Parts: sequence; C-alpha cells; structure tokens
Amino acid sequence: MEKKFYEDFSSEITQERLSVYRADGCDDETALARYLYNIKLCKSLYSSLNMFEIALRNSVDKALQNFTSTSDWFEKLRLVRECTKSIESAKEKIQKRKKPITHNRVISELTLGFWTSLFSKRYAQEKCQPYIIKQCFRNVPKAERSATSLWNNFEKIRHLRNRVFHYERLIHWRDLKERHEKLLEFTKLLAPNSYTILLKTDEFSIIYSAGITSTLQSVKDNFNKDDLDLEADKL
Repeated sequence: MEKKFYEDFSSEITQERLSVYRADGCDDETALARYLYNIKLCKSLYSSLNMFEIALRNSVDKALQNFTSTSDWFEKLRLVRECTKSIESAKEKIQKRKKPITHNRVISELTLGFWTSLFSKRYAQEKCQPYIIKQCFRNVPKAERSATSLWNNFEKIRHLRNRVFHYERLIHWRDLKERHEKLLEFTKLLAPNSYTILLKTDEFSIIYSAGITSTLQSVKDNFNKDDLDLEADKL
C-alpha cells in the first residue's frame, strides 16, 4: 500500500485514533486491516446490543409499572439523584421537540446506564430492586440471580455498547466472545421472540471466527498502488 495514502488517511481520522492499531509496530496494511476489522466487529454487534437494550428497558419498565400500579412509576419511586436528573433531561428533550411528555417518550429517552443502575448497590435497600429481579429474571440460575451478579454482567454489556457506539477499539478484548454470549443469553431470558430473530440475523460469530485474515487480504487486494491510481483517475 502506498505510504502517502495511509498517511493521508490517518490524518483524516487522526493519528491518535489509528495509532492504537499499530502499537506493536505493525506495517501500514496490517494497521488499516485492524481498523476495518474493528468496524466489522462493531457492526456485527449492533443487532444483539439493540435487542438486549430494548428487551431490558421494556421488561424493567413493565415490572415497575406493576410494582407502583402506575405507568408513571418514575414519579413515584425514590430514585437516586443521577436517575432523577436523567428523567428531567428526558422530559426537557421531549419538550424541545415540542411533543407532549408521555410515558413511552420518557422511557425511550433513558439510557442503558439508567436501567443498569437499578441493579446497583444504590438501590439495594429499595423494595423495587428485588421485585424487578423476581419479575424479569426468575429463570436465571440462582447463583447468578443476585443484584450484584446482574449488575456486573450489565455493566460489561454497557461498556461494550459504549465502545461500539463511540467507534472505539475492541478487537483486543479477550472476553469479547463471552460478552456477546451474555447478550444473547439475557435477550433470550427477557424476550424469547427477539432472541429467535437474533439467531437468524446475528453475524458476530461468523465475523469473530473469521478473524482479521480476510480483511487483511482485502486491504492488500484493494489498496495497492495501481488500484489507487485508477481511483484517482476517476475523480
């Protein structure tokens, strides 16, 4: 691959962002292949992250509606300050769009971090926490059904979600396969039909198992000097 092409590309996306892919001193082609492979992995995780987050949100929302006997449970529960601020922020966003503040609109604005926080120690003394676990996770093995275990798993998923949605590197994670398996596992528990769809659409295992080899070959095939010259002639 032509040196100038790689240098121009790294300048476009910043040297700092690309440098993490060549910390071991690899060549330009390998660095670019790693960057592109990371994009493939992030893309392959989108469907499972999507299904899990919506399944968790809707399941917990339903449980809290039952717990408080109202759809506006976020007005009734004793929430920690951070969660209260999230509710207020959600309402402000809705108002800025000049839309009525409704239950569904508020719920859809809340982040994954809001939902995972309900399993943290901050809610250990609140009766809503064991109620959520009982209603949503009764089929989870007893050893993994505690709030602490669930919170630890959900925080790992949330961290993964943030890496994917902020285009950060994750090809170096040694437990990436296990985190994906947890995504599938919890989606199956919370929303069996969503899980069935995931089995048909999720491509993570294929991309992950293939590794970087095909991406590296694609870089060699598509970004050699002759190909770049041809592309330049078309401009």
